[in-house]
Amino acid sequence: MAAEQQTSKGRPPSVAAKLDDNSDPSLVSKPANQTSPFHHPPAHYNHFATNNTYQTTFGAQQQSIPNPKISNTLNVFHRNSRPIVSPSFGSPYDSKMTTGPPYSPFNTFSLTDMSTANNTLGPTDSPSKSHTPNLLKLKVGPSPEFQVVQPPKQTKAAYSNSGTDQIQATHRHLQVAQAAKPTVAEPSIPGSPQNIAAGVKRNLGGRPKSAHPKPKRMTGPTRLRKNKPVEAAVHMDIWELILPYCPLGFLFTAIKIDTRFRERLTYESLWKKCRVGNYGADMPDPLPGMKEWDYAKLIEGLGCMGCTNKKTRKTYWAFQKRWCAKCLEKNTILESASSNILTRHPKILQCIPHGLFDSWGHYESAGNYDHTGWQRSGHGQQRGYELAAITKQLHEVEEFLDSGENGEERTDEEVEAWYAPRIAANELLVDQIQTLEDWVEKNNRDKIRDAAHQKSERENFYKTHALSLDPPLEAAALERIPAYKRAINIPKAPSERSWQLLLPKLLEERVVAEKLIRDEQERLDKVELNLKLTNEYATVMIHRSTEDTPEQKLVLKLADEVLKNLNTEVPIGPIDDADFVLLLLRAVREKYYRLDPAVRVNGKGAQYHLLLDDAKMVYEMKLSPKIESWKDPARSKVARLFKCPGCTRTDINLRYTFSQLFCHLNEKHAWQIGDFSILRGEPLQLPVGVRFPWCRLEWPLKLPILAEHHTSTGRWDPNDNSDYVLAPLKAPVLFIPRSPFEQRSVSTTDGPAPQKFVDNIIYAAALLRHTPLAAKYQTQIALKFAVDKYARITDEAPSIEELTALDLARIRTGNYPLFDYFRCKACCETPEPARNNKYVNKCQPFGELAFHFKHSHLYLPWTSDMLALPSETELWFALAEPGMDSAMDVFTKLFPLMDEHMLDPMLRGGFAAPVANMVSAVPEYQ
Repeated sequence: MAAEQQTSKGRPPSVAAKLDDNSDPSLVSKPANQTSPFHHPPAHYNHFATNNTYQTTFGAQQQSIPNPKISNTLNVFHRNSRPIVSPSFGSPYDSKMTTGPPYSPFNTFSLTDMSTANNTLGPTDSPSKSHTPNLLKLKVGPSPEFQVVQPPKQTKAAYSNSGTDQIQATHRHLQVAQAAKPTVAEPSIPGSPQNIAAGVKRNLGGRPKSAHPKPKRMTGPTRLRKNKPVEAAVHMDIWELILPYCPLGFLFTAIKIDTRFRERLTYESLWKKCRVGNYGADMPDPLPGMKEWDYAKLIEGLGCMGCTNKKTRKTYWAFQKRWCAKCLEKNTILESASSNILTRHPKILQCIPHGLFDSWGHYESAGNYDHTGWQRSGHGQQRGYELAAITKQLHEVEEFLDSGENGEERTDEEVEAWYAPRIAANELLVDQIQTLEDWVEKNNRDKIRDAAHQKSERENFYKTHALSLDPPLEAAALERIPAYKRAINIPKAPSERSWQLLLPKLLEERVVAEKLIRDEQERLDKVELNLKLTNEYATVMIHRSTEDTPEQKLVLKLADEVLKNLNTEVPIGPIDDADFVLLLLRAVREKYYRLDPAVRVNGKGAQYHLLLDDAKMVYEMKLSPKIESWKDPARSKVARLFKCPGCTRTDINLRYTFSQLFCHLNEKHAWQIGDFSILRGEPLQLPVGVRFPWCRLEWPLKLPILAEHHTSTGRWDPNDNSDYVLAPLKAPVLFIPRSPFEQRSVSTTDGPAPQKFVDNIIYAAALLRHTPLAAKYQTQIALKFAVDKYARITDEAPSIEELTALDLARIRTGNYPLFDYFRCKACCETPEPARNNKYVNKCQPFGELAFHFKHSHLYLPWTSDMLALPSETELWFALAEPGMDSAMDVFTKLFPLMDEHMLDPMLRGGFAAPVANMVSAVPEYQ
């Protein structure tokens, strides 16, 4: 009996099987006049309700069925020969036929309680009727499975003859269904016998299934792949949880994705969560009036906020701006240059945050610190203020002073009461700025310390793994491999993945590195050989130190010939300052090797090959004096400084002189495997104090030197015979020097009255402000306009007291570059000015220059002797440049042309007419 209660696969009878369209029709019998597999419950199903169950009788058997009011049972009824499924909120199997909506294939139900042990037919039933040996109960539940629970095996004696065949067929079907498929499956409704017999697969609605079924929907997690974007939509509420864990700088990218991200990122709380998550809760909050995204921009941003310089990183918290050095100088004013402002408003600067600057104009910190370790303590400290903040405060002060009752002036008590809260608020703001600046500096130092620690960890990690190789790779050999040197300079913690990326590069170059170590060790062991080589090198140095050997004289003679023919010889021609040294050295070498071999001999008659010492001699004795004769520091700097071909970083702009560059190559690049290893000089084989073996290496076809316009690639081919890459050459133009004011006079109709000197300057500057003309030329034109108009009413120069009004006016209008940063003309024209005179060596702010002129050159006219303005010829060229049409229109408005018949023919038609006819004085270099 136990064996009979198991299915063919050994599963217990209680395991459910799926009822699909291919089910055996004998599972549920139906009357002959019914087309549905379901039918009415027989009349002998007597039922009565109890509290929680219904008692069902089938012959002599009784079973307890859960109350449908509690279990939400669905009863099956017939209407028009179709099953109707309706909730049984009343008693089941009412005496009247229950009506309801047509059967829906989306209802879920299950067959349960089919145990019918010892069931017999009722005495009133006909043996011809088909009876199901169990109550068919449909139960609504949360699971979508349609399960059939197999009844236990029954003995044949328990059944009457009329029901034996049907029961046996039912059991056979259930056994086959159990062996065919597991219990849990998708819901399905048995199909009709006609469809089953025809073998047609149909869906739940009775329609034939499609030949191309829909792809199975993925129910697992979303798969992330590099080469396939995620198609699943992520709700913004999920992104709101993800964004706080992203880097703070990523929010500036996320806000540009679409309008949904832009809308969510308008909430400061999201920015604050991200900031705290990245920097910690000890980070100070934004300064008063500053938004979280502005705070993040100052912390994470890159690039100057005043110009197009994209490499600026320094944030000046005293001014809440990120500026480059030029914009810092342009947008700030030192306290020493604010004398004109303080004369009118002594307490105005106490309402504005300030920073400390040293005597060279370098920013040190915000406010006055009790030094805690990181602040610089430079000499000559003075306060600096933002010009825009001064302009804003100046407007507020003047508005307050002009708002007295009945036009009366404000009393001192009212002025003090107005200043007091602003000064207190500024002191509190400076304290908050200092707290923030302290945190930023501490955080930056922690980053530097962590980066150094991580680099040390990488070095130890790679050395340990290199020793575990078979055979081990020693640390001395690692130091000679460039890939290892680059890897240990990365400020990140080491990992097995980084080691696996580095290992192939180490294995590729370890043979060469180990050979170099062995060769060096062998040379170090040969003490006598090292001493011999050192003495030989010292002898050669002494012999060549006089520069009078035959081969040296020949090289110097060729250098003189090259310099003499500099502007006439076609291969050289006109060259840029950056190419001066390299092209002339190249020409000297080519000229030498074009000579007859019989001439190219040394003092002993042997064939002589040029050495790097010859190149150094030509540079120091011939080219360097030529560069110094230009008497132009800017040109000399470009010609004397060079770039290293082995240093590829673009964020470090190091430049070297001729000798410094070769020493740098020997000490940094020649000791590694690569193109520069041929420049290596053994320290034990060189005399004391010699850093490069000039007298031991030949002068190569291509020197390891790059000009300013060349790009460093980290490679060098000494035998490269390709053409030299020249810098863009600016050809000079022919011109007739003359003044732009020639045959022009100041306008008598434009501008304020002639006696309003400062107002005329501001009027002319306002017209010129939006033109592309440089500020120094705008100053020159505006000053000329006001002086010429003032001269119409008096022969005297404007009073020096006008300087104070002019300084306030330019700050009030926000035109800060006007009259700013000029040298003192009176000091520059002194026959022998002091070498440390800063008013000669460096341009100064207008306020400081005015203060200096008042105390040092009081009796000179300031309109002509204070500012070292450009010459009128330089102004002529500036107006003649392309794109200066708007500036030329303003210039013509301020200084209109005189009568047409009085003009020079070249100027007729406008000042810019002769510019279009300029021709190049020197043919372009090919």
